[in-house]
Amino acid sequence: MGNRGDKGTPIHLFKLSFLRAFLSTSGGDVSVAKQGFLLPKWVCFVGLLAGFLTSSWIEAKTIILSDFDDSIVEGRPHRDGLFHSNFILYRIDVRANTLQEIQSTPYEVLVTGAELFEIKNMLGRGNGRLGMLNTKVRLRTGVEIIPGNYYLRTPESYRYHRSGEGVNYLLEDFKAAEASEAAGVRGTWKGQYWDSMVELLKDPETASSFGILTSRGQEPKDWKEFFNYLRERGYIENLPNLDMVHNVSLHRYDALSLSQDVVEQKVRIVEKTAKALSRVPMDRTRKVLHPNGFEMTDDFHTIVITENDPHAVDKLYDRLKLIAQSKIFPVKFVLVNLGTPEEIIQSGRPANLVIRPDGGMRPAREEELTGELFASAKVYLTGDCPILKDLANAR
Repeated sequence: MGNRGDKGTPIHLFKLSFLRAFLSTSGGDVSVAKQGFLLPKWVCFVGLLAGFLTSSWIEAKTIILSDFDDSIVEGRPHRDGLFHSNFILYRIDVRANTLQEIQSTPYEVLVTGAELFEIKNMLGRGNGRLGMLNTKVRLRTGVEIIPGNYYLRTPESYRYHRSGEGVNYLLEDFKAAEASEAAGVRGTWKGQYWDSMVELLKDPETASSFGILTSRGQEPKDWKEFFNYLRERGYIENLPNLDMVHNVSLHRYDALSLSQDVVEQKVRIVEKTAKALSRVPMDRTRKVLHPNGFEMTDDFHTIVITENDPHAVDKLYDRLKLIAQSKIFPVKFVLVNLGTPEEIIQSGRPANLVIRPDGGMRPAREEELTGELFASAKVYLTGDCPILKDLANAR
């Protein structure tokens, strides 16, 4: 089990209990008693995060970090999504000049994720910066608004994407999606990566490789309750690696981006995970398809990232390409784009891709989307791989 702390306690559990105690402390500093000085909380968090990612709990050679909304669950209209977490839009009352009229519509309006998906590009940006004013939209609540008069305000607009006082919004929204399906509402709450997640969580070993990378801000207790509910309902057999459920809107992740850019925070988590994996000894008994696609290798760990936001996909691709070219970390990156068909076409890249060591890309094979953890990938170990034969004939 790797290094152990006092009295036989696994070191990763010792670190986890210390982190929880650290996060529950009051004030902005943490006392280092033996040394007699104070450290800012963000400095402590960065150090602890580095400790987690380099600790012996990372025993897996493959790590899957999946987005949650519109990836594991689905709420977008083009897929008839039934999972909806509400957002709050705020009316822009500050005007750039006296000629701009203040609307008499409600100051706050609730919109679903599907509604926000449709109007997001029409919204204003606050502080007198209006958006599109030539379109009226009737919301499911019956309220009619001009989207350009409203904006998303951080963090208030994302109240239902965070932990509430005595309520688990994540679980409540999931139960509402189940109820919609049971009532015969057309659509699905299952995202495109749902089935892959279920497969990964069938076995404790593969489940330990699976984590969540989301822009949400739910606390760990909410996620544990959510996944326990999925297990009780029979959807999954094992819990994911709860140490790898990253909610980058939580304040403890602020140090990863001084501007609290959630996309940059996601990218930094992937970078840190790659750095941690680079310190884990290679499993020479298990081969994977080389990032170049033409040979088998035991020289690479694997990180699979799923994402549906076009901006996040672009930024992940650009950063991971630079990492691959640098050859600093022996990690194969598989990027799964779960955006709309139009967004994937506009990206100019395959929906599912592997980044080659030269910074190029190739389409990912189906087994690579789950890190080659299943029997479909074990054919590589036989020495008579039909996939490789096909590739050889294509050269």
